[in-house]
Amino acid sequence: MKIDFFACSFFHVLHGFKRELHNIKNFHSHSEIYWENVGDEIQNSMNGELNDADKEHHESIVDAYVEELIYAQSVSPNFHRETILVSLYNQVEFTLLRYCSLVNQEVMQQHDNFDKLSNRSVLKNIADYLDFTCRFNSDSYHEEWQYLRCIKFIRNCLVHSNGIILKNVDEIQTFCNENNHFNIINKSIHLENGAINDLISVLLRLFEKLDTEKDLFIGRYVAKYGVPEILLPNSTIAGKNFSEGAHISVKNPPSL
Repeated sequence: MKIDFFACSFFHVLHGFKRELHNIKNFHSHSEIYWENVGDEIQNSMNGELNDADKEHHESIVDAYVEELIYAQSVSPNFHRETILVSLYNQVEFTLLRYCSLVNQEVMQQHDNFDKLSNRSVLKNIADYLDFTCRFNSDSYHEEWQYLRCIKFIRNCLVHSNGIILKNVDEIQTFCNENNHFNIINKSIHLENGAINDLISVLLRLFEKLDTEKDLFIGRYVAKYGVPEILLPNSTIAGKNFSEGAHISVKNPPSL
């Protein structure tokens, strides 16, 4: 079956998510700058009072500001980073599930397999589908995929145990050793300034490589089944509109 891939929804999913990642990175950068400015304002205000006060009042002045400083310089930025990480991972998982589901329907002419792939071991199910059905070369994005697996472990800690590391301890420890902006403090995961930018950079590389594999997948398909004839919107073939041509049912799914 010849397919107009550009008319398929799956064709645009990976590229669309890359655009979304750039938007999230921009939002996150503004948030980091905001908390830095808040921390500087509190620090400057405290220093001003200390300079104008006698030494005997310094301790009470610091006590009055210390909670605000902790929240501005640590608690609030870390909460923001944790929220971004959890949200990002969830979006990545959903996007990849949606991509596989659309490929299964639009190219393989099979059922919607979203629920099947999302049932336990989601990342492994997605990886297997990309490997065995789409014939993606997983070696090309192996490093980024392993990074994503560790992000899932961290995400699970944040969601299920408030950041305390109870499972996959060795994997998370190794990950933190290799990634300077991720740390373990008192058996809890801590995200430093730079952690989210690192994550987004890796995700951009991953989706760029997946997009390349998608293009190779389409190339193999076209080489086997040919290129469809692209008609003008008002053209018809055998009395049928062009818009109907992309939805042809076949008994056997194509093999690549």
